Amino acid sequence: MSYAFVQDIPATWDAYLGIAEALGAAAPEGLVLHAAGPTEEGFRMIGIWDSRERWDHFRDDRLRSIFESLVAGSRVRPTYRELDIMHLLSGHRGP
Repeated sequence: MSYAFVQDIPATWDAYLGIAEALGAAAPEGLVLHAAGPTEEGFRMIGIWDSRERWDHFRDDRLRSIFESLVAGSRVRPTYRELDIMHLLSGHRGP
């Protein structure tokens, strides 16, 4: 079953760009969609994965240490909202 989340991070857009650079351009196995953009409070990420297990594996193996260094010493923590997807519609835009 597909899995999705929205995460609001109280950090600069430059911090996000550093995370993206550290992870590299290749999409991790199991990722369906990743979207991110700056907000007034920091930045927001939306992820859709083909399963909760693949997200957990990626988060634990590659992402956790990067996020921990990002929020080290900060009392403000990211907000995380998960969604077990029951309906997913995807479209393709042509040229």
